[in-house]
Amino acid sequence: MDRIGRQIYQTNRKLVHLLTHQFKPYDITPEQWNILRRLEERDGIKQKELATAAGKDQTTITRILDNLEKKQAVRKAVKAGDRRSYLIYLTEEGRRILRLLQPVFEETMDKVLSGIPGERLAAFQETLDQLQAKADEELAKSMQADLDSL
Repeated sequence: MDRIGRQIYQTNRKLVHLLTHQFKPYDITPEQWNILRRLEERDGIKQKELATAAGKDQTTITRILDNLEKKQAVRKAVKAGDRRSYLIYLTEEGRRILRLLQPVFEETMDKVLSGIPGERLAAFQETLDQLQAKADEELAKSMQADLDSL
């Protein structure tokens, strides 16, 4: 079991490293790309919700958003009625970056996945979905236990 966890971790690190290299000419990191894609799915989301959806803590999401704001890829707006809460929006520049990098991302993933039969990829995707759901379930239990201990 330890080997599975280690392989998932190492594969993720290698893919991030590869995408970092592929995205470098565009001055975007895989972390930033992930945030832009999440905003494309759900524009105008609260910063806190975006952090949760992306699996990032508040400090990390703030840093990523600050960098994307400097690139004019996102904009923050104070939520009406709650000056402590920001809504995050994808800008036209952010949409341009997504359009530019989508083919780079797809080509990179096609190369990585080439030679693996479709039915094996489908089974692997199903297994990953199950692992993520179980990890989410265990995280929720752990967080609830932390709250209960207060």
